[in-house]
Amino acid sequence: MQGFVGQVKPIARSTVLGFVLFAALVDDTAAFPTLTTVDADSFAEGTILTTAFAGVTLRVVGDGSETDSSIQKVAVESGFSAFNGKNLATTGSFVFGKEPFSPGGCTGCESSVWNEDAFNLLRADFHTPTDFVQIDLIFRDDDFAFLRVFDAADNLLAELIRLGDGRADNPGEEPFFTVSATRPSRDIAYIVAGGLGGEGAFLDNLQYNRYGVAEPSTVAIMAAAMMGVAWRRSGNGRRRNLARLK
Repeated sequence: MQGFVGQVKPIARSTVLGFVLFAALVDDTAAFPTLTTVDADSFAEGTILTTAFAGVTLRVVGDGSETDSSIQKVAVESGFSAFNGKNLATTGSFVFGKEPFSPGGCTGCESSVWNEDAFNLLRADFHTPTDFVQIDLIFRDDDFAFLRVFDAADNLLAELIRLGDGRADNPGEEPFFTVSATRPSRDIAYIVAGGLGGEGAFLDNLQYNRYGVAEPSTVAIMAAAMMGVAWRRSGNGRRRNLARLK
């Protein structure tokens, strides 16, 4: 081309392919989920778990007569039940509980108990909508417990209710159930779980599909590699052109 020094050369096909692969890898990271575990055993007893796990926020909600959800926070509590005389945790020895906990004159009430009437409910908000969630509903005696799944507009997508019994003298009923909800699209925004009505339940081992993008360090390394390939090929091309001019 006249009026220009040198030539404007097209980008090498291998460089273009490299950038395409890089973009595809980043996109795949966003498209494919990571099964993420939110478990109280990851921290010491008493640790507040509101924002302790990446990708999810844990809260206490409800209008319990014995505890005030407006001042309570989800915390790591012992899975030991004085009522049962044993630890009821399904993983490790800790479960989801509440702090502060002041049950007043309630005999046998424990900070790890969740229900609608008196001790409020556990709510988990996912920062990115998901299509799968599960949690362990644990029973002290013959109790009903539930998992409710909602979208971002507060529509109830699913409700799973189970009856169980954690007493050793009633082996005909399960001491806990792992309940899960799977959706055809990523529309689960949050869940609420606990005992139905006045029925008490422990909660443990929340898991969900976490969607997101590649970690910044991964993106940076891959981008730098692609830029290096482009720079090296560009430099080799210039050296070959200079060699032909000599």
